[in-house]
Amino acid sequence: MRKAWTAPTAAPVVASPLLADDALIVADAGGNVHSFDARTGAERWRRSDPVEDWREHGAAFSLTPATWNGWVFVEAVSGLHVRDARSGDLIRELDHGCPTVVGDLLLVHTLSAGVRAFRLPELTPVWSRGWNGWMRVSPAVAEGKAYATLGFEEQRTHGGILAFDPVTGDEVFRRYDEDESCPLRQAGEAEDRLTFSPVHAVAGEGLVWLPRDRDHLDEGHDPGPWNALEIVGLDPRTGEDRWCHRLDPALESYEAHAVAVADGTVYFGAALCGEPAASMETDADLVLHAVDIPSGATRWTRLLPGLAAAPEVSGGTVYAVTDLGEVHALDAATGNAVWTAEAGAAISHPHAFVEEPSNSYDEGGAAVVMGDRMLYVRTDAGVVALR
Repeated sequence: MRKAWTAPTAAPVVASPLLADDALIVADAGGNVHSFDARTGAERWRRSDPVEDWREHGAAFSLTPATWNGWVFVEAVSGLHVRDARSGDLIRELDHGCPTVVGDLLLVHTLSAGVRAFRLPELTPVWSRGWNGWMRVSPAVAEGKAYATLGFEEQRTHGGILAFDPVTGDEVFRRYDEDESCPLRQAGEAEDRLTFSPVHAVAGEGLVWLPRDRDHLDEGHDPGPWNALEIVGLDPRTGEDRWCHRLDPALESYEAHAVAVADGTVYFGAALCGEPAASMETDADLVLHAVDIPSGATRWTRLLPGLAAAPEVSGGTVYAVTDLGEVHALDAATGNAVWTAEAGAAISHPHAFVEEPSNSYDEGGAAVVMGDRMLYVRTDAGVVALR
């Protein structure tokens, strides 16, 4: 695997690039939207709505664009821009929000103004709901339902998941922190405080997947002897736990990226702040896990210090990147290295550009986007194509 081309941007890319036919649409943190030829990296057009203080607030263009029938939807400073994917021309401007396309509907959600649905191509309003506190990422959509993760902020939103029908806006279920349905809970044990992680949900293998923290409390509802990270698979109709994998509390595991699910296996990266297991033979603080879904057994673990985003799985290969810009391709069945490449620049989370991040509503976009015999990697310097 080698570099095919490098396309620099004026500011770091923290949102996932969008592959739209033969173009790669890239929105950088400084307010610039680029269209690159996906084969050569040549810039076709650029549109700017710059934010002078983006390094202070870190909010500009942390959202992944969406596409529909030759249109691109991308949040800018002045609002949600609808642009022609070929020319970059502005077609229409809507109020701010995170764009998600579901069939012929455009969903736009904001932290405090709820969710709106528009019919395409007319962009006429269909429905709106006052659901607040979603993360600024698109919900997972599967079999006629959408699954949105709630963010985490003191005194406001403490995590959870909301399921709804994207066509009608009807609520299907919602789960918040401190739910008690995990099948690992033993009868008679003290209350456990459960908090769903502020990362996007994933639908696959018939379930909806999210990481979750479990704080074991004593009888007085104070923190008890341990806390643990769990990966849970929820029933897509009711939100009840149907699958749960708990990491060893003795490792003091915490903070997982979103998962990837493929071929009966769930893949996720988890941070460790305690002593690693003896078998790891390292003091690295991040481990990529592969867990067999039917049995719940760990297939393999792989040490990747500085894992920068959720893994991506395609064609029997797991792709993972580190914050230093290393791209790792691993055999999905064994975890063995297939190849490693250097992106040439760091790969950052949106919070890296905020002096004091006070909430968790932003998530770094996918670091690797798969195209036709090409991988596209977002970096702090632009986009790198590997072939």
